[in-house]
Amino acid sequence: MHKLHAANWTHAGDIRPEPGRLASPLAIRDRIEACARAGFAGMGFIFEDVSAALLDHSAADIRSMLSGNGIGQIEIEALTDWFSEDASLCDEALHLADAIGATQIKAIGAFEGDVAPDEMVSGFARTCDRFGELGAKVVIELMKASNLNTLEKGLAVVVGAGRSNGGILIDSMHVVRCGMSLDAIAAMPRGTLLAVELDGVPEGPPDPDFWADMVDHRLQPDQGQFDNALLVRAARLAGFDGPWGVEIVSKAHRALTLDEAVRRSASATRAVLARADAIDAVRPS
Repeated sequence: MHKLHAANWTHAGDIRPEPGRLASPLAIRDRIEACARAGFAGMGFIFEDVSAALLDHSAADIRSMLSGNGIGQIEIEALTDWFSEDASLCDEALHLADAIGATQIKAIGAFEGDVAPDEMVSGFARTCDRFGELGAKVVIELMKASNLNTLEKGLAVVVGAGRSNGGILIDSMHVVRCGMSLDAIAAMPRGTLLAVELDGVPEGPPDPDFWADMVDHRLQPDQGQFDNALLVRAARLAGFDGPWGVEIVSKAHRALTLDEAVRRSASATRAVLARADAIDAVRPS
């Protein structure tokens, strides 16, 4: 049985992510229970939603909601200041991760300034060590708008840091938009690919508005121009085999009820994994 992970936006409800406006309008208990009904074993949350939930519930209550619904992988996103020389900028993130028992921290690169990957190595090593004390992994999501927009750049940070709990997260949309090849993903050093998010990439050219391209048009993983089953196979060749994440950020997804949104995403992800299994059965690794 494949373990599935619902990234934050898959279950956040009718909220279009924008700077300063990220919090979900839905109660955390409703989100957890809906994901459990759909068969997810992991969930992601943004820091803002965890902070809000802790105003209404104790940390113990939130942990109980998660464990009682079979949610074992718990992710928080998105860590932005990990490469700063000021380590205290991650203190609040550490507090929130500890409060809910987070097992995975999603980090992103620099969106402003001229920051070279080699300038981020020591910061990533330090960040991995700090979150490692909680038993958590730290994964860097590669994306076109950040300074870490290629496998080579991401691996320069991860391999340079040399931490077993630090690695790369790849997302279907960013794989396509960044021009990553499946062969390059399959050839990643063992232990460096620690998370995968599947989503459908629309047909045709990208929306000229980068932000709209990222948050308005994604499809379910079994739809679109990109064959996610082949991405799954490449990830397996790199040594990764779940939990398999799904991150759907789109107008169409936001229009669905919570239960329908997570049910559709779980079903589509299972369909992709079944197709990848079928390919592996014919062409074993």
